[in-house]
Amino acid sequence: MDLPTEFPNLTTKSAVATAGDAEYYMNGYDIIVHRTVLSKGPKEHLQPESYVCRFCGRSRPEANFKKFNAHAISHLTGNNTLFSLYECRTCNARFSGYEADLGTLTLLDRQAAQVLGKDGVPSAKTSLKKSRIDFKEGGLVIQEHEGDPIALIDEINKTMTISTMKRSYRPLGVYKSLLKMAATLLDQADVDKIPEAIKWLGSDGLTENQIDDGTGYTCLRTFTPGMAPFGQTRVMILRRKNKSIVGPAYIFFLAYGCTSFQIVLPAPQEDRHLVGQTFDLHPIPLIAFLKMDRVFGKTRTHFEKLGSTELTPAPPSIVYHFESIDAVEIPNSQSGEPPNA
Repeated sequence: MDLPTEFPNLTTKSAVATAGDAEYYMNGYDIIVHRTVLSKGPKEHLQPESYVCRFCGRSRPEANFKKFNAHAISHLTGNNTLFSLYECRTCNARFSGYEADLGTLTLLDRQAAQVLGKDGVPSAKTSLKKSRIDFKEGGLVIQEHEGDPIALIDEINKTMTISTMKRSYRPLGVYKSLLKMAATLLDQADVDKIPEAIKWLGSDGLTENQIDDGTGYTCLRTFTPGMAPFGQTRVMILRRKNKSIVGPAYIFFLAYGCTSFQIVLPAPQEDRHLVGQTFDLHPIPLIAFLKMDRVFGKTRTHFEKLGSTELTPAPPSIVYHFESIDAVEIPNSQSGEPPNA
């Protein structure tokens, strides 16, 4: 039986589960970071100009700092206003590689949600790099060349499938990209409680000084169909109230466009008492963050392991749903004027 509500596809069973998750976090965790990050507006910089890198521990002149250019939250998520002075140029370059993994994984999701990154909404191309799809003022623009299809329209089922070039990412790179964002947002007192994670982030490569999060790098991901139902980028970090709570010490949550990520931060000193225990990873309820007038379907949730260092194929396609197709006149490409009737 459906529970009367304005939230699409929320059943009594799922509502009860969501209420249970909310109660778990209200009773067991404190929200120590909660930010809405804008794509446009005044810039904010974390950390005074001490020029000490949080991740490698070096300072000037040994370390070179790139002032005002390190995004505290990846620009891929729509952040163009929150920056960090915590990282040196060398660490920033290392993190860019992890960010590329995140970007590859989420390319089609970000385009569908029209997420404004550093260079605007991302474009997508086919393997032959002839046909492409771009976001321009007024909506998506599809350029399709003969013999190089990119869009398949199914008028019966009212869907359009966009298929693009093959892309690969490193799952552990995605995890480290998320971990770096969380470590940037934490106050120093909390950073001091995760020294192993900071050392791992400050090391070269994916696996040097690697530390497990206790879950095998399990990430809880969601996708909610709609017109960027999360609105602006949202980030949260939750900290366990005390060790009587059966759950990890720190949880990081990131939501933007149509997508959310939730991971556990490696904190072996804080979570030593959990060794050998089994506990559930509770999803952070999304209802409070979604703009209901932008939600066009059921949220899909899945757990994904991000522990592999091997190149993994990214999703090659995405499906759009539509209500109708309207014929329009195409302006003359040379004169810029519409063709004569």
